[in-house]
Amino acid sequence: MAEVYRRQHLPEKELDVSRHFCYFAERANDTYFYVRGIELKGEAYYALDDSSGTFQTAEKARQLYMKYGKEREAAQVYAAAIHFFGESRTS
Repeated sequence: MAEVYRRQHLPEKELDVSRHFCYFAERANDTYFYVRGIELKGEAYYALDDSSGTFQTAEKARQLYMKYGKEREAAQVYAAAIHFFGESRTS
């Protein structure tokens, strides 16, 4: 559902859906999808041009991936944040 809102350029709704995604993943004790939901929030913050939100959610997701032993996922978290930083420095 978040992807639908992303394609429609509705980042606020995408953020709401990502929050619900995290809530239900947490209730189901699904740590991977809980952290993935946090990571998706970073993409919504990116669409809102919120560099602070993008980096904070990336760091939170990275820390949680490391906590749960998902090193590969942790290494990939900062890709969107780095892209955001690169775009903002060149414009």
